[in-house]
Amino acid sequence: MSHPFSHIPGVSYDPKTNEPFLTLAPPLHNYRLTPWRDDEVDVQSNMEILNDKRVYMNLLGPPYPYTEEMAKSWIKQKHECTSRLVKYLQETKGWSEIQKISACPFEVIRYSENIESAGGRLLGCIDARPESLNVKPGEMWKDPFFPDGDFAGKQQWMFGDFLSPDHHGKGVMSACVAVLLARFFDPIMRVKYWRLGAFVGNWASRRVFEKNGFHFTGETRSCGKRVASKGEPEELFEWVMELRR
Repeated sequence: MSHPFSHIPGVSYDPKTNEPFLTLAPPLHNYRLTPWRDDEVDVQSNMEILNDKRVYMNLLGPPYPYTEEMAKSWIKQKHECTSRLVKYLQETKGWSEIQKISACPFEVIRYSENIESAGGRLLGCIDARPESLNVKPGEMWKDPFFPDGDFAGKQQWMFGDFLSPDHHGKGVMSACVAVLLARFFDPIMRVKYWRLGAFVGNWASRRVFEKNGFHFTGETRSCGKRVASKGEPEELFEWVMELRR
């Protein structure tokens, strides 16, 4: 059935929320990846997840406790960014033009029993961005497009993610990475090089990417110090993972 995003293979559309979304592969086909929503439900969900020790201890930031003010500011900026990207995707038919965006509009993990729905509350986030562009996140959100002459395939990209502990151990994050690569970053964005880190000892995070073809380079690097409010701010190290196409 035709919809405003039917020119992009694999993208579904929820007319009730006016959102495009990606559906995970079976047996996790009730999970979706959608744009951000600037609403109270997502603010409260985001706060709940990022104040859970099982999540925040595997992140360098944001600060703990994660306040409602922080959540509202973060979601407002992300919503403004992905709204621009969604509008651009709807209006742009040429894939070479789509490759000019420097962020992904499908970042929020949701769940729905209805195959035609973009889903309910926020369950997590998977953020893909061009690390080698060396642009501060706040600046990237304001203008989520590459400079003239640059495009996605020329850049080194990375993933960052978190998921509600209620959905850990089900393969959800591995499936999210898989669908983003298969439906968006490989065929449309033509991204050739991924390089990212997983905290040393965080085998669950490492396996998420190994299941999707990433390999451990053998390199371990310092990734800074954990926010002091999360405990002793010891220096943290991460395994370096790579994927080349």
